[in-house]
Amino acid sequence: MIAARAVQTYLAFRIELDRAIFDAIANELGTFEGFDAAAVAIGLSRRPAGRSPEARAKGLWSLVKCSGLVLGLQLALAAAAIWVPA
Repeated sequence: MIAARAVQTYLAFRIELDRAIFDAIANELGTFEGFDAAAVAIGLSRRPAGRSPEARAKGLWSLVKCSGLVLGLQLALAAAAIWVPA
């Protein structure tokens, strides 16, 4: 359960980061290209700029789905811990 929690924490961080980026772009506080350049400059990313907003949204959706799967795993592990005698 500890490993699943670590994965869930990482996914929550990534989802919130992407949400903040989309929010900033929607409010015209920056551009995807500007974010990509900043991420490469600070060593956060090695990917070149140029991904479309649709590709970025698909990537975010994949993170959300993965987070749901990890949540399901956590619930299954918690249920197993309750039902299986020690």
